[in-house]
Amino acid sequence: MTEFNAWVFQGNPNIYDLEKYIQSSRQIYWNTPNQNRTKIAIGDPVIIWRSTFDRGAIAVGYVNELPTKAAEVLHPEALGSEFWVEQEAVKEEEWKTGIQLADIRVGSVQGMVTREHFKQHPLLQRSQIIKNPRGTVFQMSQTEFQAFEELWKSSSMLSASSLVGESCAKHKNSIRKRSFWWVSHGSSFSRELDGGYIWCPVVRDEDVQRPTWINVSKVRKGDLVVSYAKGLVRAVGVAITDCFEAPVPEGHGFWNGTGWQVDVDWVFLDDQLRPMEHMSQLGDLLPARNSPLRPSGEANQFYLCEVSEQFFDVLIELVGQLDIRFESKLDDAEIDASSSSETEAKYLRKARIGQGKFREGVMSVRHFCCVTGTEDSRLLTASHIKPWRDSNNDERLDKHNGFMLAPHVDKLFDKGLISFSDDGDILVSSKEIKDVLMSWGISLDHRCPPFHNENLPYLAQHRALFGFADLDS
Repeated sequence: MTEFNAWVFQGNPNIYDLEKYIQSSRQIYWNTPNQNRTKIAIGDPVIIWRSTFDRGAIAVGYVNELPTKAAEVLHPEALGSEFWVEQEAVKEEEWKTGIQLADIRVGSVQGMVTREHFKQHPLLQRSQIIKNPRGTVFQMSQTEFQAFEELWKSSSMLSASSLVGESCAKHKNSIRKRSFWWVSHGSSFSRELDGGYIWCPVVRDEDVQRPTWINVSKVRKGDLVVSYAKGLVRAVGVAITDCFEAPVPEGHGFWNGTGWQVDVDWVFLDDQLRPMEHMSQLGDLLPARNSPLRPSGEANQFYLCEVSEQFFDVLIELVGQLDIRFESKLDDAEIDASSSSETEAKYLRKARIGQGKFREGVMSVRHFCCVTGTEDSRLLTASHIKPWRDSNNDERLDKHNGFMLAPHVDKLFDKGLISFSDDGDILVSSKEIKDVLMSWGISLDHRCPPFHNENLPYLAQHRALFGFADLDS
């Protein structure tokens, strides 16, 4: 089990304008002394504490960036050097922990939890922030944090989910599960592709219900959209906005009034794909209702259809046979859509190919291949444990979501043909893969050196995604 830690980050308003800082951005950073750096993990709950006067908890959030030197943080614009009462520059060698704020309450009216609340609580009165409040960062046990959660909940009409909910749960994905869509453009397909959007009229309650128009209202930022027109898949895009109401775009014929629109960053195919030629691979994966295609491969007269992730993955494999760089270009579009800054996008692009800060972090945890023992870094790949496409941006950069693997081992692990138990046993998907391992001289009885506790949640997700959960004894 991964050890649970929560943290209290304390600030002094006499020397730093704490309230303005936490209200200026949901992304903040905090100085982190050496003794706590190795214990802090992505997803750890965080309490922001105001000292000196009106003392108490004024915000909550979670760790979204491990302690890092100030010169190397993902969002340097959020370091907050301008909020020092006496102007002071942020020192590049200072270590900063990245925090995503979930709820801010700077006063009793808003529902802050005061120091008096802590002192009157039988458990919290013994917490570090009360007993020995000198310092910047204080560790909190799971029981203490649960007691605090109850106080925070009772101090406001807000639900407990505003504190941590899914986003603060340890190693829990903080974004909604992505959806996959297929848009069959009509005569306006060139305008929608050139303009970077999809659009349809709003469907009101009193209108004839058109499910595949209503689907447009369900699209969210980060969803993936296949573009189809005149028998060809012409592009695949990333939704860069949620659905919003918008007037009729120019050239959309006889429609009047307001419509639903989603802006899309399209990645165009160099060689367009004709689905009708691949129905032996796609046919069984079509949705039972509101399918974009008939079993013959001809198009149905639907605008936007939801398709399964499995269908989408097979389609991308087919596209990749025509354009080997397409998946890489689509990943770059996803990064641009999900990144909050160009700095973060740069780190993510490098992490996607196992380079940059991600590779350095993975190497710092374990510098050799756990299967072959290879130590020469030139011959190793930094491989994500929880696959890139299933991870959020924090997980994509987390050094514990990776192993250094020899390239041939990485190929099997990345495709889900092998996995590992928590004890380090190799789990194999089929007899054919067992034969491959044996031909490489890798024993099926090989046991990897012990994994770090922080690796285990990611390994559990890898096993679940690729069907190894029942094999892990």
